Amino acid sequence: LYLAFNAPHWPLQAKEEDIQKFTKIYREKGWDEIREARRKRMTKLGIIDSNTEFAEWENRKWEELTEKEKDEVAYRMAVYAAQVHCVDYNVGKLLDYLKKNHKLDNTLVMFLSDNGACAEPYAELGGGKVSEINDPTHSGMPSYGRAWAQVSNTPFRKYKCRSYEGGISTPLIVSWKSNLKNKKGEWCRVPGYLPDIMPTILEATGAAYPETYHGGNKIHPLVGSSLFPAIQKKADSLHEYMYWEHQNNRAIRWGNWKAIRDEKGKEWELYDVVKDRTERNNLAEQHPEVLTKLVAEWEKWANANFVLPKHPKK
Repeated sequence: LYLAFNAPHWPLQAKEEDIQKFTKIYREKGWDEIREARRKRMTKLGIIDSNTEFAEWENRKWEELTEKEKDEVAYRMAVYAAQVHCVDYNVGKLLDYLKKNHKLDNTLVMFLSDNGACAEPYAELGGGKVSEINDPTHSGMPSYGRAWAQVSNTPFRKYKCRSYEGGISTPLIVSWKSNLKNKKGEWCRVPGYLPDIMPTILEATGAAYPETYHGGNKIHPLVGSSLFPAIQKKADSLHEYMYWEHQNNRAIRWGNWKAIRDEKGKEWELYDVVKDRTERNNLAEQHPEVLTKLVAEWEKWANANFVLPKHPKK
């Protein structure tokens, strides 16, 4: 069963009773205080190291906003939080149903978001009009803006579409009590990525990946690796390389190294994302041989997988 909830994203549309749960906290605390509190909580939970610093901040401080700006952008965030809350309790309803029917322990559950928080249209205070919130005739904007997106991605750099950690790093929650035997809340820090989901499901179900479909049409071969060796502590790594590309945002990871060419950048950048998860220290000049190797590997992958050449813009 694949559940694709229409949240958290835009348009901002949520139930009024859910919105009211969050309006006060975001208006009173503001994004600076919320961001710091989240970083401390993530450290306490073991999600990030205690020495992890914040990535660059692209917005004003909360105290620099006018009262009207605070009112409006806090309301946008409250609606966004209500959308997340709605996903949360509906996932809970499904899990409660499985538990009630004695099927939860033998159900493989994987929960993740697809990418970093949505900053579109990359304006500090969001896109669209406040009056458009909860208006079913608006299927595009309104959105909650760049500042709250950076808070959502605490403490990482950037947001959705970009290939910095704020755009591609997402937690994956896996539960399968009868088979994995893992302790509740146990961490697996081996990096994986979305192509690994299919091989994981195939291993769990014993299904075979087809070579053709609809009477002999060839299908693209399976890529990725099952996540089970990492989850079961039988492997320290799953991939020699991992690759990304979205709207000309490019990245490749090799061990601790991650090379990035941003949509707004003219040169590739290089980071040690184990020591520097918030990508503050570009090591391209210090390790040109590593960068050259990774760029060549990315281009080889891009050409082999129809990422390149790009279609020219009309």
